[in-house]
Parts: sequence; C-alpha cells; structure tokens
Amino acid sequence: MISDPVHKRTHAIPNFPGTRGEYLKYFGNSRVCGSKCGWLLLGNYKSYIGIDVFLYCPFTNNLIRLPAISPIIYYYYEATFSSSNPTSPDCVFVFVYTYYCLGQYIAGFSTYRNGDNEWRTKILDGGFKHSVKSLVCTEKGVCYFVLGCGKLGAFHVESQEWSWLVDSLWIPRDHMHLVESNGYLFLAACSFDYLKWKVFRYAENDRGWIEQQSLGDKALFVSMYGSYLRPAVGDTDLADKIFCICYYINVSQIIVYSLKDGKQCENSGTYDWIANDSLQKVWIEPPY
Repeated sequence: MISDPVHKRTHAIPNFPGTRGEYLKYFGNSRVCGSKCGWLLLGNYKSYIGIDVFLYCPFTNNLIRLPAISPIIYYYYEATFSSSNPTSPDCVFVFVYTYYCLGQYIAGFSTYRNGDNEWRTKILDGGFKHSVKSLVCTEKGVCYFVLGCGKLGAFHVESQEWSWLVDSLWIPRDHMHLVESNGYLFLAACSFDYLKWKVFRYAENDRGWIEQQSLGDKALFVSMYGSYLRPAVGDTDLADKIFCICYYINVSQIIVYSLKDGKQCENSGTYDWIANDSLQKVWIEPPY
C-alpha cells in the first residue's frame, strides 16, 4: 500500500508479476535501505553471498538486479544512490557498513556504477567513534555521511578519497537524517522519544552546521530509509513541519513536528492514511 500525505489517501500497489516463489526470493528476507524518485533500493543479507542487491519500483513493478556484494561479517548497513534514474550510466550506488572493533567503529564503503563488473570496497578506520547513521549521494558522486554524534564526512566515489567536514554536535541525537535539497545539505536530528527536533544546514564555506529556526514554505519527510525536503507553498498542513515515520514497541506511526512552534502537532499520530502496524515503512516519491 502507498499512502499519499499530500492528498491523504492510499493507492494499491500492482500485483507482483512473478510467482510466489519469485516474490519470496526477492522480498522474503529483504529490507529497504534507500529510496529515491520512485525507486526502492533493497538488500538481502545472506552469509554465503554477502548482500543480494536489487531495485524495485512499486509504481510500475519494475525490478532491477545488481551484482551481489562480497561476503561480509557485519550485518548493519546503510545505502543510497545518486541518480533519479537508476538505469543511467552515471548512477552510483553506495552501501556503508559499520562494525565495532578494538574500541572503535570501522566503516566499509562499497560502491558500484552501472556498467561495472563488481563492487569496489574501501575500509575507513580513522575517527569513527560512532556508527554511520545516515548518508546521501549527490549527482557528482560525493557521498556525505553522518555519525551518531553529528560528525559529517565526505567520500568521493571516483577517487575513493574521503575526509571529515564537521566535528561532533552536542545535541539530542538519537536519530539522524541527512537530506540533500537543491544543492544544499541538511541534517535533521531528534531525541529518542521524537519529542525534540533540530534542523541544521551545512555551510561549506565555514565547514560547520547552521541551525535552522524554520523550514519556511517547505515540508521535511524523514525516515530511516530515505528523507526529503519538498515545497509546500500555501499548504498550512504541510509547510514548516517535519513528518517522521517512527517506531514505538513494534508499531510504526507518523509523528508531525512543528519546527516553528518547537513541539509535536496535536494531531500527530492520528492520520488515517497510514496504518499503525509493525510493517517496515519508507517515504517514496512518484517517478513523475
């Protein structure tokens, strides 16, 4: 089921064209790890092959398989891709895994560009005191990633070089969400109970985060698997608000937070266009 927050209605997903066995092969143990322009990036961890990777568009039922990532010993990973069209030769896919070893976290970046024979993996082991919480990949092939402490880094897919851009943020930071919008990079951070949010914009010249007091005529949609900042001109139900898919004791809800007022909206969690259940949920944009 696809829920539309703008028109507050739901749309049925077309039936999967394959057999039940084919459906279970792809979706049985897979989880969504990225979303962009109508496509979902999914990973299915299998100890004997690593991660089986594929793309799926629920609007068209199109499915694209990518090469599997070589076996790894750590399960936790984040992923994203750079282009609105995953079939474009310039599209770059990025999987990031972090694991704890000898008192620090170590991150592995696996990258794949359409047309490559296999994934390239580079291990980064400097300054990772927390795990990677969120990442975005730009059209230029730069992958920005943020740690649980708010520390921001950049990984260049082509050269495989990387660097730190911003040191830690001392803010409520149990949940971190990076968002790219019109060439700007934003960070939405909130406490464990989703009661207090802060939004920052990355200032490249100052190499630092600048706190935003308002979203203006925009709405921010955040989830663990994809976040978006979108225009909401003239729509008071959406403008200057954060819509977050959150989880409470195996039940997912929509929490709506007014950045201007600094508090949750009164109708938060009561939208009838999304089911409150334990199923995994993600924001997704229509591919048109």
